[in-house]
Amino acid sequence: MGADSHQVAAGKANAAAAAADLENARLLLIAQLVDDYIQLRSLDRDSAILDETVTAYTRALSLTDQRHGAGIAPASTSRRRRLSSMPHAPRRRRRSPSGR
Repeated sequence: MGADSHQVAAGKANAAAAAADLENARLLLIAQLVDDYIQLRSLDRDSAILDETVTAYTRALSLTDQRHGAGIAPASTSRRRRLSSMPHAPRRRRRSPSGR
């Protein structure tokens, strides 16, 4: 009868260890999900800032062109070249780091 009780105790210990392993895996997945979400939100904000910067530079170039066209201010060729070389191509929506 002693061997049976040891087997039962060993089975309970194995079940508890398996449950702990499962909980550990669940917590690791949640932590990874949170990390991916924070990284995605950061990339989204970076993208929005870059979009706002391109819009501001485009508006500045337009205003400079209008002032030059009206004879109000001379256009700086080098400055206009720098502004017009800003990336204007639409960017693709970034995927989350996990590929979703």
